[in-house]
Amino acid sequence: MNRLEVFEPSEEKLHRECLYSKIIKNLDAINVSDYTKDGNEVAFFRRYLSAVRSYVIKNDCLVAHADELRRMVKDVERKFLKWQPIAPKSPLLKFNEALESAFGYSSFRDKKGRKNDDWGGEVLMRKLMEGVRYCPYCNAETVYAIEMKGGGKGRPPLIKAAFDHFYPKGRYPFLSVSLYNLIPSCHRCNSQFKIAQFKKLSETLHPYLDSVEEDMCFCPGAIPPSVWDGGEDDPDFEIRFVPRRGRSTVKERRGRNFGELFQIERVYSQLYRREAIQILQKVRAYGDSYLNQVREWFAAAGMENVDIEKMVFGTPEDPKENNKHRLAKLLRDMMNFWR
Repeated sequence: MNRLEVFEPSEEKLHRECLYSKIIKNLDAINVSDYTKDGNEVAFFRRYLSAVRSYVIKNDCLVAHADELRRMVKDVERKFLKWQPIAPKSPLLKFNEALESAFGYSSFRDKKGRKNDDWGGEVLMRKLMEGVRYCPYCNAETVYAIEMKGGGKGRPPLIKAAFDHFYPKGRYPFLSVSLYNLIPSCHRCNSQFKIAQFKKLSETLHPYLDSVEEDMCFCPGAIPPSVWDGGEDDPDFEIRFVPRRGRSTVKERRGRNFGELFQIERVYSQLYRREAIQILQKVRAYGDSYLNQVREWFAAAGMENVDIEKMVFGTPEDPKENNKHRLAKLLRDMMNFWR
């Protein structure tokens, strides 16, 4: 749940070079008259297509950073979409499908990399996995890329985690292969929580712009007495997800929207309360004196650099490592709450 690290300039250049020429060629081949015969709609689609082409050429949307993507989304909403749902039978829906095809997300997603410069979905996922091992939205489910033995016999040679389009490709097809719009994520966050939530996306925490670690905090609701009696799964135990003190109004609003989009309190209270309860019990039982004693034991064995808190509580001392450890933010926040 930390801010994701930006790509190296060489990787951004490779991404652009891999996609740019083909996309421009595909956009130039689109005939707006194929999607509507209404004169006003034809003019509208031409303006929209011209704007999309400009996003690629002038705004460099393929590798533009997240703050610029947010500005493009607001621009297209103001000029063309008006923050309204796209009707199922609208010609705009078919036109957006044509734009999505022009950007070629499916072929990019499924492309396997055999060389260092063979850029595609597999190489991108493995690059992201260097810094992100768990979904940056929920910090609970694994980000993965697994080569399958016997691939091609009714199953794919590679299975990998989802690329979430932070700004949905169905609504913003011009961002379907934008590097900073492809977020490694779990199925739950990608496919079950963000549906039809486009209005909140420009006012929520973005993995490349914001740090959930810095802006939001887990804390327990009322702690039932059974927690201190050794119980590990009390259904009355609730986990809250609230803005940290001192956050600006904008940060607080975006943090609350983030929590609502991904149903953080509901998911954590129902699925991960056992882990939260166990960490509270451990912190109360062990205390700092026990941790200091464990440090002395390891130091005496010549192992002074062992991360004792990670060993005892399951969370690394450095919050910057949260994205590499399951439920690291929950465990640390619960640990700090009781301390």
